Amino acid sequence: MKTINIPGICNHLTAMMFIAIGVATLLQPLAGSATRFLLIQAVLWTAIVSIYLSRFIKAEWRPERTKPFSIYLLLFLLMIMPSTLTGINPLKSTFYAILLIVFYFAFLAVREAFTSSPRGFLSPRMFVILSAWGAVALVLCRFAFRFISSSGSLLPWFSLAQEMPEQGKNLDHLADFLLVALFPVIATVGSTASSAGRRMIWRAAAAVTAAGIILSFCRSAWIAIAVEIAVLAVLDRSQRRILLAGLAACCVLVFFLPGITDRLSSIFSTAQSTNVQRLDQWAASFELIRHSPFAGYGIGSFGQLYRQLTGTTVMLPCPHNLFLHLAVECGIPALFIFLGVTVHFLRRMGRTGEDSMPDDNGFARAFRLGVFACFIGMLCFGMFDL
Repeated sequence: MKTINIPGICNHLTAMMFIAIGVATLLQPLAGSATRFLLIQAVLWTAIVSIYLSRFIKAEWRPERTKPFSIYLLLFLLMIMPSTLTGINPLKSTFYAILLIVFYFAFLAVREAFTSSPRGFLSPRMFVILSAWGAVALVLCRFAFRFISSSGSLLPWFSLAQEMPEQGKNLDHLADFLLVALFPVIATVGSTASSAGRRMIWRAAAAVTAAGIILSFCRSAWIAIAVEIAVLAVLDRSQRRILLAGLAACCVLVFFLPGITDRLSSIFSTAQSTNVQRLDQWAASFELIRHSPFAGYGIGSFGQLYRQLTGTTVMLPCPHNLFLHLAVECGIPALFIFLGVTVHFLRRMGRTGEDSMPDDNGFARAFRLGVFACFIGMLCFGMFDL
């Protein structure tokens, strides 16, 4: 009698739902409302977590490459639970805490699925291939939505004064984050392709991703990709010429496309409106931390606190600084836990010979290097935008 491979079925279902989440993200402006989009995302993420946790029903179904109930989960709970219990709005903080826990298990589920095979659909390389196609599709969808919403005019792509529909703005915010995260992984893994033609395709995907970041007009994303390119150029000499060529191409775009030079020159301006707003938010954050340094005020509380402190409302309820955001809402101890785990992760990514991934043509090393640069870039991005 043929036995049913329950772990294999779970991994395939997880992978397909992960792809569905990517497709839903790309088509987000067509969802009609943010509520409908969030509901679709919630159903898919919850299904992924449910499938993953169901594998603990029997010992032979249990995940082989991930251990959810570990020291990382304990540290994660230590970060979020004190502020959740003592914050100004425990119900709201509890809701966000549950969301974070769901994403923690979802991350492990996706990792388990895409490391279950050295080759094929459930391999790490396939995960990067899907990510590369997703990055290119994200840039194209972003461009298409701007093109359609502006009645066929290309100018809004370069215009800072464009009034976009809310769905387009949501896609923009998400795109900046994802493109910055994916660029270094695409750039490094592409060099391990088995033929010159495939390497050219990978480089084209990296170029499209970089172009999408530049055309986003997001200064935080510009800083992040510059740091990522610098990290890759220093750590991987084989990539240096290609990265320098890409950096030169970026410089050409910066100086020849309308509006980009003005946006670039505003990075260090103390009179630019969004810079002034960020400085006010950072000053307010330090004041809030001073009054509650240990437990914080609860996850999702910054918007309300900033409004009470200054009498003004911000479009995004965050101080545009990941570290201050964490210290305000979860406390300084949570910030130190986050920094400790981040340093540990970066050190682990910097080591060689400790990964179970197949090292075909140096894939494992390239992947670790890309993730290392990704984290450095995201930390820089988070200093000004998250």
